[in-house]
This record gives sequence, C-alpha cells and structure tokens, in this order.
Amino acid sequence: MNVEIKPATAHDAEALVSIQQKAFKRLYDIYHDEGNPFLRGMDEIEKWLSLPEGHVYKILADGDLVGGVMFWERRGSGFPGDYYLARIYVLPEMQGKGIASAAIALCEATVYNANRWSLDFPIDQAANRRCYEKAGYADTGETREQSEGKIVLALYEKHIPPFRNIKSQLNNPAVREIMSVCVFDNSEKGLDQVAEKYHSHAGWQFFGWVENGELLGICGFEVHTDYVEIQHIAVAKNARGKGVGGKMMTALREKYHMPIEAETDDDAMEFYRKTGFETMKIQKYDVRRWACVKPTPRTLYISDMDGTLLNQNAELSEYTVTALNKLIAQGIHFTVATARTAATSILILRRVAINVPIILMNGVLVFDMQSKQYVKKELLERSKAEQIISSMKKTGLTGLMYTLSGDELITYYERAGNDAMQSFICERTRKYNKKFERINDFADADTDIIYFCYMDTHRNILRLQAEIARITGLRIEMYKDIYSNGDLWYLEVFSCVASKYDAVQFLRQQYGFSRVVGFGDNLNDLPLFAACDKSYAVANAKPEVREKATAVIGAHDVDGVAKWLEENAL
Repeated sequence: MNVEIKPATAHDAEALVSIQQKAFKRLYDIYHDEGNPFLRGMDEIEKWLSLPEGHVYKILADGDLVGGVMFWERRGSGFPGDYYLARIYVLPEMQGKGIASAAIALCEATVYNANRWSLDFPIDQAANRRCYEKAGYADTGETREQSEGKIVLALYEKHIPPFRNIKSQLNNPAVREIMSVCVFDNSEKGLDQVAEKYHSHAGWQFFGWVENGELLGICGFEVHTDYVEIQHIAVAKNARGKGVGGKMMTALREKYHMPIEAETDDDAMEFYRKTGFETMKIQKYDVRRWACVKPTPRTLYISDMDGTLLNQNAELSEYTVTALNKLIAQGIHFTVATARTAATSILILRRVAINVPIILMNGVLVFDMQSKQYVKKELLERSKAEQIISSMKKTGLTGLMYTLSGDELITYYERAGNDAMQSFICERTRKYNKKFERINDFADADTDIIYFCYMDTHRNILRLQAEIARITGLRIEMYKDIYSNGDLWYLEVFSCVASKYDAVQFLRQQYGFSRVVGFGDNLNDLPLFAACDKSYAVANAKPEVREKATAVIGAHDVDGVAKWLEENAL
C-alpha cells in the first residue's frame, strides 16, 4: 500500500471533517467529552490552515483520501525544534494497516529542524499505543487529565538524532545555502541537477546535522555493498571550526559500520586527515586530487546489564549515562547483552545512544534499537517446547513462556505460582509497562515459542532442572537472583543454538568487529566471556566469573564499567 501525505486546503475541509467524525465517533461514545474531534467542524480545520506555524495534511492510501494529520511547531516552548503532533485520524475500515504510522514518518520528513516530536492519547487505548510505538515514540511516564478528568492522556515523545535524513528537504533554501559551497555549479540550475541526482538514485542519501533546531551541516553519500562514498559534505559558515564535520563523519560511521571513502581537492584534504582518513594523492584530468579512506572501527564493547552496568536499583546512574554517551559520540561501539526482554531493556537504555544491536534473553534475540526490529531470532522447536511444558507439569511448578508473533513479543503465564512471580509481573507491568497475558495452558499458545523462565526456591528450581535436563537440544541457565537476599533462583530454558556466545559471534561477523571486549558479573555471562577477546568482571561478580575474567574492575555501584571505558576505550 502506497501511503502519501499532501498539504490540505480549504477545499479539503469538508471531506476531512467527515472522515474525522467517523474516526473519532468510537472514542466519543466511550468518553462523551466535549473536546472530542467528533464534535469539531470545518471552522477548526480552516483555522489551523491559517496558522503560520500549523501544518495540515491529508492522508492518501493508493491515491484515495483516507485521513488527515495536523501538527505544529511549539515555538514558545523554550525547546528549539519542538513539534507537537496534535491530531491524526484514519477511516475506521482502514485502521490497523500501518497507514497512521507511515503518515507520521512522512510528517517528520517534512521538516529538517525537529529535535523532538510529542503527542498524547487516551491512556487506555491500546491500539493508539501500538501505532505510536511502531512509529518510534516512547512513553514519558507522564500523564495529564482532560475534560474534567473524564480522560487520562498518556504523553509520548520521540527525539530525533542530530544526524538525520533530509533528502526530502533538498529544495529548502537553508539546505541549498549550505550545499552551494560544495558543488561545482552552485547556480539554481546546478543545485536543481544535484537534487535530481539524489532523488533519482535510491542508494544516494542526503543527511543533515541539526543542533538546537538549526541546520549546521549537510552530508550527501552513496551506500555501496561494502563501503559508503561521500558525494557532498559542507558546514554552515557560522558553525565552522566547531567540530560539526567530524560529528557527521562519526555519525555516518556509526550508522553503516562500513569504510567511508571520498575524493577531494587540496583545500579539503586536511579536513579528512583530521577526521581519521587515510589520504592518497591521485591525478585526475591533469589536476591533483586526493583519495580518502576511513577504515571501519574494529572494537566492540559489550556489557551485561543487571549487576554489571546497572546499579543496585536496577538503573543506570547519571554518571554512566553521561560517560557512555560521550564515549559513543567520540566513536566507540557499545551495546549490552542481557537476560531481559526488549520492553524493559529499551526503557532502561532510553537515554543512551546505543549504536549496535542489543543481545536479549541470554542470546535468544538480537534487537536493533534504531530500526526497532529483531535482526536475529532463535526459536524453540515445537516438540522441545511441548517436552518442557510436560516436565514443568510433572513438578507442579509454573513460570513464564515467551513467544513471538511476528516481531511482537508476547509473555504468557498460567498462574502467578508464588510471591516472587507475582512481584515480577507487577513490577514489570508498573515500571516498564510490559504486557503479560494469562493462558489456561501453555500448550494452547499458537505463537512461536522462544524462552521459558522460572523463579522459585533453590530446591524447587533444582527439581525442575533435573526434569528438563533430560531433554536434548536445550540450553539451561540457573542462577541466584542478585536483587534478593532470600532463597530466590532463576531457571531459564531456550534453544541450544542460542547463547550470549553465539549472539556476540553474530555481531562480530555481521558488523565486522575484529575485537570484542566484554563485562559481566553472573554465571550467565560466562558464554559472553568465552566469545570475547578480553573480559572484565565487576568487583561484585560471582567468584567463578572473576576467575574467568581478564581482570576485575570497579563494582557496578561505583560505575565500574563506565570508568574503565573512560580510561581505556579511546
């Protein structure tokens, strides 16, 4: 389905109002609130069309008008480049087809200076939540009431990275002004010809560097199979000498994980040298030119989360967040390997610019936080899952079963078998907005099963382990809960071809890392250590982990990983 947005005019107002009323009638029937768009008419749309900071678009699917969207820039918010997605609506019969999330992405592409997009919706509307999360928006944890408390709105936002795609903005005067200094013919006709080249070549990308709502630099490049070739790069006059060019090079390297090549003249050659390029003199058309190559960085730093990167409150300290972001901005590759799922990991890591896919559930899944997709999945054979369920029933114990429906992770439970499990479900629901679904029998699930997790006393976990150990083709991880002083143990069961070791090897091969350095604390980190060239145990690690480590570093509660990286990574 081809989704487009086109600027709306007063002639579209009547049709948009009709669609808006159909789209919002369901919510009006629920809340009966006076602020519902179901009650709004053409005058509101015409008013928005007259606002200089307002943007009103109609949404088309395969050429048919199916909805509308309105947003504006909050110029008085004190936050430059702050945009508010005020309303988006799609015909009821066209909902659930990805039209709204596609339209949101198209809206974002219409402006180059956005630093943050925000929106709100009724907190109990799960379909809205899925749509906005699919579009990359995250829950801020904040709410506000509307219509005298009849509705509680959830507040979501999306932060746009400084280095962003502005290919749709090639005709923007601000873009052309910067681009004019790096093209041979900088006349309007010449700039038109350059823009046409980018638009006609799918592999040609055009990015900008934006800070505080201001475009400071542009970078046009072609993505080849095994390298990136820079076509144009320039920095705004008022931003030169401030490291913007180097930042764009770092961002480009982090985005594609491939060598970067460029050809330049004597004037720009020194810039490439300063940003880490190897330069070689060549002769072209009887003119001296320079071939510039920046090799792919080779080292990956990868840390366990709980007990290693996180403090005793299962959080990232301010020190660690600041240190990691600074190091990543300076060019290191950093990611995590955890037993957690994407839901909790993403929320915990939301303030860190992770630039390599993260390893989840002890290596069962590898998730790209930028594309929001799983890039590696290891499913359990159905017959193995059935044997695990049978073994569980023999012991009378129960736990959690993790499954995938496409890229959606669904966690099932039959019953909250003990206080620990009840606490686990409640905490992750409250703190991370994670969803759990109750099912009468795990065997009734018709989704792809990937993982089982059990939590109980040491004695009960050992009984269950003995039963499940009879099944071939599985990997079993058993360890004591690091956040509890009581007798609480975990047993995790998944495919034998999934482990932190295998996931690290996948990242090494897929992204070209020749050296991997790991950090951990618990027994389930030993496979991670086995995959690393160097491995470091935090001071609070288990004795078995410290014994296998290259060296022992500071504890998790004193930012041991972050401080080691500050001293050694660069």
